[in-house]
Amino acid sequence: MAEGLTEEEYQAFLVYAAGVYSNMGNYKSFGDTKFVPNLPKDFLDSQNLSAYNTRLFKVVGQEGKSHYEVRLASVLNTDPALDSELTSKLKRYEFQGNHFQVTRGDYAPILQKVVEHLEKAKAYAANSHQEQMLAQYVESFTQGSIEAHKRGSRFWIQDKGPIVESYIGFIESYRDPFGSRGEFE
Repeated sequence: MAEGLTEEEYQAFLVYAAGVYSNMGNYKSFGDTKFVPNLPKDFLDSQNLSAYNTRLFKVVGQEGKSHYEVRLASVLNTDPALDSELTSKLKRYEFQGNHFQVTRGDYAPILQKVVEHLEKAKAYAANSHQEQMLAQYVESFTQGSIEAHKRGSRFWIQDKGPIVESYIGFIESYRDPFGSRGEFE
C-alpha cells in the first residue's frame, strides 16, 4: 500500500475519514469526545513512557522533518540530581523518521505550589499510609514520575476509611482520544 500502510491500517484510516466527514470534524457530534484513526501507537510506548502527565508539541523544521517535544509535567526541568527513574529518558530520539525530545518541567510553577502544599499536609496525616501517599505524590509532581504516583496510589488504597478522602494528580483520561493522557484533578 502507499505510504507504508497495511490493508488493515488503510481501512482504519478510511473509517476515520468517514467519521470526520460525518461529524464535520473529529469530535462526536453529541459531545466533547474526540476520535482518532485506529492506527499503530506511537513513540511513548516504544520508550515505556506513560502519557498521563505529558503534552506533545510538534514543529516542522526547515528541512521539512517533524520534530516532537514530549513534555513531562514536573517541578524539575533538566536537573537529574534527585532522579534516577527518568534521567535516562530525558534525551533526543529518532523514531520512525521523526525526531523526538523528552523534556520535563511542564506546568512547573503550578506544580511547585502543589508540592509546597502537599509537604505542609504531611503534618496533618492521620497515619503512615497518608504520610507515605503524600511523600510519593510530592516525588511524582517534582520528578514527573508516574511510577511514584502509582506507589502513592497504593498507599491511598491501603488507607481504609479516612474521614476525608483525597486523590490528586493526572488521573482522569476520559477526554483523551487514546484514553492515555490524564487531566489534573
